[in-house]
Amino acid sequence: MANTIDADLLQDSVSTIVINTLSNRFAPFAAYTRDYNDGGISPVTATKNVQVPIISSTSSTFKNPTTFIGGDTVTSNCAVTVDAYSKPIHLTSAQLNSRIKLEMFAQAAANQFADDIMSVVTEKILDASISTNNEVVAQASFSAANAKSIWGKLGKTSQKHLILDSIAYAQLAPSDKNSFDLGARGAFGYDGIHHQTTWTGATANTYGIGCGPEFMAIYTDIPLMSDGVRSRLTRQSNLVLPFGMTVQLNEWVDVNTRTDYMSLDVMFGAAVADGAAAVLVLSA
Repeated sequence: MANTIDADLLQDSVSTIVINTLSNRFAPFAAYTRDYNDGGISPVTATKNVQVPIISSTSSTFKNPTTFIGGDTVTSNCAVTVDAYSKPIHLTSAQLNSRIKLEMFAQAAANQFADDIMSVVTEKILDASISTNNEVVAQASFSAANAKSIWGKLGKTSQKHLILDSIAYAQLAPSDKNSFDLGARGAFGYDGIHHQTTWTGATANTYGIGCGPEFMAIYTDIPLMSDGVRSRLTRQSNLVLPFGMTVQLNEWVDVNTRTDYMSLDVMFGAAVADGAAAVLVLSA
């Protein structure tokens, strides 16, 4: 008697892999100003700019008020160029019959996809765009004293986040259950301390950055797709990561070659809004 397997099981499994991987890899986005769309409100087209609002000031505080009408908030817009990014995955009939699973490819693809998207941000992390003093220390020598120094240099940023590569992050890692949880708000006074391994395009020797959300604006959306194309897909899922960003997972089949195809798709862009709201962490 033949086994009966739910047709959605494969994509559910891949979806879980993608969500878990990208949620971990994109956690540093919590440090930035984020504008996440899910295609429902004025979806943007590739290579076009969107304006991400950055709050620059609020209304004056009244002293001994005779009126309570006010509350004007001033925002400045940061132009973010948005591009379409797609990570294809496929599994041939021969590979399937060699006991290779699509989930294996999905894990590797999700990690590479995270690197490629993260590099859109890191290539903006440059000396020329950051006006605050750098923190220069070897990764293996990074310590709580450096974390405190960076915190002090961030001045009046509305929040303070620290993003570090593996070796430096390990120097702050908890040694027992009573130590700081680095991902929790309040560790060393930060709103978050995040682990990041991709620094492609950043200023040479950069392995970390301290910043407030005023520093970087990022925008994400899901790509536009015609009804005709969507109807030819086997399945489509919009995967919502825990912090609000949505990544699209599309699946289709080439019956001629008996090949399963999938792709991870997102519209993404990043731009420096206020270079004074960041401190580079450099090894030299």
